[in-house]
Amino acid sequence: MTTDIETADTLPVGPLVKVCGCGRTFSAHEWSLLHCLGSMVDEEGTIELRNCPCGSTIAVEIVIAT
Repeated sequence: MTTDIETADTLPVGPLVKVCGCGRTFSAHEWSLLHCLGSMVDEEGTIELRNCPCGSTIAVEIVIAT
């Protein structure tokens, strides 16, 4: 199985982190390979923004284990 994030019909390896509106799915490893735009931090937590290969910006809440 390939983990090439450019291929829309591949399944992610590991726990699912995010699904883009285009249908691509991303595991934690695949998420880390996407271009990171930055993060937004407020009193409720941190949201990380990355670009899907389709051009959409997608976000995931960052959870820090304590």
